[in-house]
Amino acid sequence: MWLDRRLAAISFSLIATMHLNAPAWAADDAMELEEIIVTATKREQSLIEVPMSISVFSGENLERINADRFADYVGQVPGLSLNPNGGNTAKFAIRGITTSTSQSNTQAPVAIYHDDLPVLNSFAPFVTPDLRLFDIKRVEVLRGPQGTLFGSGALGGAIRVITNKPVLDDYAGKATASVLTTKGGDPSYAFNAMTNIPLVEDKLALRMVAYYRKDGGYVDNIVRNEKNTDSQESVGGRVMLKWKPTEKLSILATVNAQKDTPDDRSFTF
Repeated sequence: MWLDRRLAAISFSLIATMHLNAPAWAADDAMELEEIIVTATKREQSLIEVPMSISVFSGENLERINADRFADYVGQVPGLSLNPNGGNTAKFAIRGITTSTSQSNTQAPVAIYHDDLPVLNSFAPFVTPDLRLFDIKRVEVLRGPQGTLFGSGALGGAIRVITNKPVLDDYAGKATASVLTTKGGDPSYAFNAMTNIPLVEDKLALRMVAYYRKDGGYVDNIVRNEKNTDSQESVGGRVMLKWKPTEKLSILATVNAQKDTPDDRSFTF
């Protein structure tokens, strides 16, 4: 038997799917819309020209709403719902199409891709890898059947997480840290870092991402007389090596790794 000790939580988020730019006090009071480029059809295309229902979050949008994982942006997408069952065990549904509300051996109705790599086992998706959204270029949510481009596991739609790629001609770095508190629970921490290093100018570059997140617990297990038992820890990173031997050919090697340790959840003791 558990006792939920969270008393209150209030949040406010704002997201824009397009950037509006206009010169101050413009004579014609016109506003210029910045073009949004997506790859939902496996090629670069302006969002307004894509013949499907799609929602796009840029990296700036994700940072603005402090989106670090699936649950942080799902409420901003029309028709998208998430049935959380603990860390890495959530089930997506788009437009109400689903095969199960919990982890099972049924095929998932929503495909999940990181860049062009599927991360779900289509026939037995007992795990839904929720890789941290740091150093992300954009997230595309495609509504409606996407079987032609994304396989049989995309009956309801597809979610594509597009990462930032190595830059061949410039150094870059970024680091963030945050601390959160929960009344009646433990504090939470998050640390993220990224570095981009050109190894051979215009030919070879390395981009590395590392992150750590600790979600403090707030639920008491009164049977074992333990407090704040539902914490979760995530540690992981990404390494990308880009080689461009010619103007028309580029090769990208990527390694993703993340280890999640959920405490006192339905899938752990």
